[in-house]
Amino acid sequence: MEEVEEVMVVYITPEEKTIKKEHIIREIPFTIVVNGKELATLQCTPSGLQYLAVGFLLSEGVLTQKEEIKQAILDEKDFHIRIYIQASVDMQALVPRRLIASAGVSFYQRKNEEAMPRLDSQLLVSRDKIFRLMQQFQTKSSLYRQTCGNHSCALCNTDGVIMVFADDIGRHNAVDKVIGECLLKGIPVEDKILATSGRISAEILNKIAKRKIPVVVSFGAPTSLAVSLAKDLGLTIIGFVHKQYMAIFAGDQRVI
Repeated sequence: MEEVEEVMVVYITPEEKTIKKEHIIREIPFTIVVNGKELATLQCTPSGLQYLAVGFLLSEGVLTQKEEIKQAILDEKDFHIRIYIQASVDMQALVPRRLIASAGVSFYQRKNEEAMPRLDSQLLVSRDKIFRLMQQFQTKSSLYRQTCGNHSCALCNTDGVIMVFADDIGRHNAVDKVIGECLLKGIPVEDKILATSGRISAEILNKIAKRKIPVVVSFGAPTSLAVSLAKDLGLTIIGFVHKQYMAIFAGDQRVI
C-alpha cells in the first residue's frame, strides 16, 4: 500500500514563486477492535498495520504472548483490524471511551513500571558498534528520503545488524510495529538494542521495558521521567548519538 502521496507545492523565495510536485507522507486512521469492542483509533502510515495492532496490544498489556491471539482480520480498505484474543483484561475499564491519537496512544500509568521487576540483563555493547549502527539506521528509511515526515524504529543485535525496521508518522507507532513484528515472527528481543529516531519519553520506555529490551538508542533526547524509570528498571538509555558523540543517561555499565 502506498505510503506517500504526490501534491503540488508552491515555493516562495525572495526572487521567485515556483510550483512543483512533492511527495508527502500518507496518514490514515486505523481502528483496533478487540473481541468486538473498539479499543483505539491510531493515526498512522498504511504499512505494517497488523504488526502495529499487535505491538500496541502488547504495549498496553492486553496481550502477553502470541498464543493468546485466536484470530486477526485486517481490512486494508477501511483501515481497521478485528482481533479476537484469549484474555482476562477488562477493556471497558481500560478504555472508557474511544481514543484517537496522531502520535500513538498509550494508557500510561506509573504503577505499570512499579509492578515490573528490575531488568537483570548482562548485555554489553561496544561504543563503536553503536556509532556504526546509528549511521546505518540514519540512512535506512527510503520514506524519510522522500517525505522527511516520519519516525523510524529498529531492533538490532549487538553486532550492529538491523533485524527489524519500521517507519511511521508517530514514534510510538514505529516502536509498536517493531515489537509486534518480533512477536509474530518469534524474534527474541531480550538480548537486543532498540534504535529510535525520536524523543525517548516515559511511554516509549514503558513499551521497551515490558518486552525486556535492555538498551534504547536515539538521535534525540530522553525526558526526565524516562531517565528516572530507566534507572529504576535497570535499562540503558543512550541519546544524542552523532558521529563520534553519544550521551548515556542511564545504564552506562552496558557500554564498553
